[in-house]
Amino acid sequence: MKKLILLLAFAFVLLLNACANASIRYSLDDDHTVAVTYAVDFSDAGDDANYYLAEIDTYWKQQSFETTLDPHTGSLQGVFSSQYDSATKAAAGFAEIVTSKDTMLHDVVFEYHPSFEIDNYSFAAHISLVEVIRQSQAQDIPAERVDSFKAKAEQGTYSVSVSLPGEVIAHNADRIEGNVCTWDLSYGEETFIEIQTALSNTENLTYRSSLQERLSSTNMLILICAGIGILALLIVLVSVFVHRARRKRAAVVRARPFH
Repeated sequence: MKKLILLLAFAFVLLLNACANASIRYSLDDDHTVAVTYAVDFSDAGDDANYYLAEIDTYWKQQSFETTLDPHTGSLQGVFSSQYDSATKAAAGFAEIVTSKDTMLHDVVFEYHPSFEIDNYSFAAHISLVEVIRQSQAQDIPAERVDSFKAKAEQGTYSVSVSLPGEVIAHNADRIEGNVCTWDLSYGEETFIEIQTALSNTENLTYRSSLQERLSSTNMLILICAGIGILALLIVLVSVFVHRARRKRAAVVRARPFH
């Protein structure tokens, strides 16, 4: 996944005199799926817009993205996802994506701390759309178009979203929906984003609760058996004591002289 995947989309979108939205989302889901979603949307779709969208669509497909193109609404979405067989591997896959030099993120810190009861996730990074212009040479943007490109870039609407497993316990997002935090970006400005989530390991907690119930039942059974055993022992001791007392009284009676 090259940085140009999204930057090329920005370039095509903004070089047109059309109002457009562009967004990117990084997600790590509870089912161990890691995904990156890019989307561009023209509010005023035309022949030129559809031509550029088709070009972007082709490029994204070459990068192994699954794309959805709607020429009637002028929207295009590309999704790259991977499924892992464990939370640890999924976290490693997510970390590889967000720390890649090909993203617009930098100074990325992603941490995953698993435990028996709760898994904690934290993500923090800086992002700046000024990288679009810095990559202008790689995108073959003519030098005489750069200034115009900058002016149009400042009029664009951009956002970045991050979702991590569990419940969001801390964030600095502009808005949040469920466990998806979204930040609105302004071209030319650097934005610091951060999110922390906590995921309860319900299976582990359920297992421990079940184990505690079984242990409690076992302990109760042991107590009952111990109580029965102690009661039986007391009965035996009392019986022995009574038996001995009777024998002593009988011996005393036999030992008395008859008159």
